[in-house]
Amino acid sequence: MSHHMGHGLRADMGAPLSRHLERMAEALHLSNEQRTQMQALQLTYAKEAIRGRAELAVMRLDLRQVLQADQPDLTEVKTVLQQMAGKQTELRMARITLMLGTRSMLTPAQRQQWRTMRVQRMPEGPREP
Repeated sequence: MSHHMGHGLRADMGAPLSRHLERMAEALHLSNEQRTQMQALQLTYAKEAIRGRAELAVMRLDLRQVLQADQPDLTEVKTVLQQMAGKQTELRMARITLMLGTRSMLTPAQRQQWRTMRVQRMPEGPREP
């Protein structure tokens, strides 16, 4: 899922929401206060995601280096893999925090509409050939 920063919807912090969240804000008729809250959540998430993906990229390089040895140390391989798994968990938790934070700021009617929008975006199940 890409999180490019879009143009347009700006609140007090000056940074735009992602295009997806901007469309969602329009569809849900968010108040200015809700938009500002959403923007803060998005900014926090974007920073965490950028840092986390960069750290994962470095870990992949570390793993590659360990595996290139004539006799790779399996303990070291396991350590790097565990660090990578931990970082992936942190990234998933950041995404979930964004989702739950967004949901908590919505009114009951907006939450229902948001759920409907999310269901419509979900891919269908496996297709038969």
